[in-house]
Amino acid sequence: MPSKLIVLLNKIDPKYTYDEISAHINNAINAFNLKSNIVTDESDFQKTSANFYCLLENTVLGLNPPRKLHFAMDWGRFHKHLVMIYGKNGHNTAFDIARTGKENGLYAILKAVADKMVEEYANSIIGSKICDFWDSLTIAEKHSAIKEYVETFGHLLPEEITENGAPRIISNFHKVLAEHPRMIKRAKNIGRKF
Repeated sequence: MPSKLIVLLNKIDPKYTYDEISAHINNAINAFNLKSNIVTDESDFQKTSANFYCLLENTVLGLNPPRKLHFAMDWGRFHKHLVMIYGKNGHNTAFDIARTGKENGLYAILKAVADKMVEEYANSIIGSKICDFWDSLTIAEKHSAIKEYVETFGHLLPEEITENGAPRIISNFHKVLAEHPRMIKRAKNIGRKF
């Protein structure tokens, strides 16, 4: 029978977090009716972006019936992602790309926001599962889980983190667990390149 740690790591494996959410996001991207990669009117840019964000959220969250567009909320969330992706003038940068069609135009902007949403939703799911796991353990089980992690996965981590009893892992175990799915995803991607 697998340990509680292994059960958690299976639950937060990239195929159940990043890959699953990516599949939903890709379905939404494919379902979105993008008329053109170029949008010259800023109002149309904002409406298209808000509609896209609403569709993404409905798809990822599996809302049935889907919620209706709330322009101010959906545009606000989309705008927040533009700032994270393109910097404090993200809206202007994104509109310039959409207006000129450069760098794949509007499609590239929508895809960048979608990718950011995958990361955001996956991180939320992973964080929630880690908190549930950690809160369910006794102090002895917490120490045991850390020891098991270092013994099982320590060879994948930088030596300076695992040396001398791994105090950095002990003091940052939540962060180590949260990084684990990304580490596994990167390792799987290396295998796909060859």
